[in-house]
Amino acid sequence: MRFTLNTAPDIRLALDQQGVITNIELANEIATENIRDWLGSRWFETVSRTERNKLERLLHKATNSQISHYQRVNQKLPSGLTIPIEYMAVRLGENTGFIAIGRDVRVVANLQSRLSSIQKSIERDHWKLKEIESHYQKLFESSSEAMMIVDCETFNISEANPAAIIALTLPGDESNWNLIQNVIDADQKLLNSTLSRACRTGTSPGVLIHFGEEETPWLIKASLIDFKKSEKILVQLQPIVEDFNNKHLIENFSLSDLINRLPDAFLIVNRNGKIIEANSTFYALANLNSDEELFDQNLSTFIEYKNNSIEELLETKKYLSNLSCYLRTSKNSMIEVSISTIHIKDIHHNCIAISIHPYKKTTFESNPSELKSLLDSKVGLIGKVSFRKLVSSSIELVEKHYIDSALALTNGNRTAAAKMLGLSRQSLYVKLARFNSKT
Repeated sequence: MRFTLNTAPDIRLALDQQGVITNIELANEIATENIRDWLGSRWFETVSRTERNKLERLLHKATNSQISHYQRVNQKLPSGLTIPIEYMAVRLGENTGFIAIGRDVRVVANLQSRLSSIQKSIERDHWKLKEIESHYQKLFESSSEAMMIVDCETFNISEANPAAIIALTLPGDESNWNLIQNVIDADQKLLNSTLSRACRTGTSPGVLIHFGEEETPWLIKASLIDFKKSEKILVQLQPIVEDFNNKHLIENFSLSDLINRLPDAFLIVNRNGKIIEANSTFYALANLNSDEELFDQNLSTFIEYKNNSIEELLETKKYLSNLSCYLRTSKNSMIEVSISTIHIKDIHHNCIAISIHPYKKTTFESNPSELKSLLDSKVGLIGKVSFRKLVSSSIELVEKHYIDSALALTNGNRTAAAKMLGLSRQSLYVKLARFNSKT
């Protein structure tokens, strides 16, 4: 039987019938290895135990078929280096022995490893993208703002969220509903040019469009997005209240809409201090995600008033005006705020409305000469007390200086001062107690 090799082998081993190595030929790439030590050893002894069965299969195949297939083996070299080699075994004759021909496939193995890593990275990115798409789909469906996805060519609606379906009274299958054909004739040309501009440039300014027989006014904003591997137009609809004296419009203007339009952070809590309603400005101020549920959480989770419970304060005070407090964000940082409250109690309601306004940041200007004078006062103790005691008392002066500064910056709020200094509240209390005992 004749066979050919496409490339020159990197290693050629001559084996007797028992698999003992009798001769070795090496290519230049691995010629530096002292493989001559293998002479007289069994081939199986040059690999780890887990790889021996591969070599046994090679010789068994060559014994029965004269030539074996290629088998990748992790070959252990005398230097301790292990490299992947693809071996093929050839039987030379009935009683002659074998030739094992091997080629170094480190480059191939590295490429396969890199390809595998790239493939895993692509898969991770794919699932991340799927997760993002799912997240935005949930936001799209749960948004109180009417939104719809419109085809760039036909201007038919591909998808509409529940708010848009209710607002525009769309049919159950909105995919056959053409956006332009359902506005008044006078606005059709304007809407067509707005959507066309969004397709060309990626966005378009808001325009006033009237829908349906009642000619309901809406502010339309359009922007180009990638939606399910194709370009679509995201259309956002904001209602226009043209006459607040109209009783029908006022009755249909929800309390949630009013709260969400307030420029300041705003909360409504029940008489037990549990959050009932929060506007988008509060979410932003507290660094919260828009989909986080705040309902029934304690007010004290976010608002801290010195060392007292804010709920107890609200129980005793019907009205508060510009009360200085601290707002705890989702990142556990403290923001100085002022709150104003009003207690609403009638036959239908028993709750507290809270307006929250952040203070402008103030800075505490530490006086370097004050700290220097404190440390200079210790100079006179040199030679009178031990060096260790001198350094210890100086450190206490520095600690007290910066703790006093932090307390001044937080208006005496020990919890906020401890967070600012990177201390636990208990550690700060221990240090303050130690300072007070020495004064």
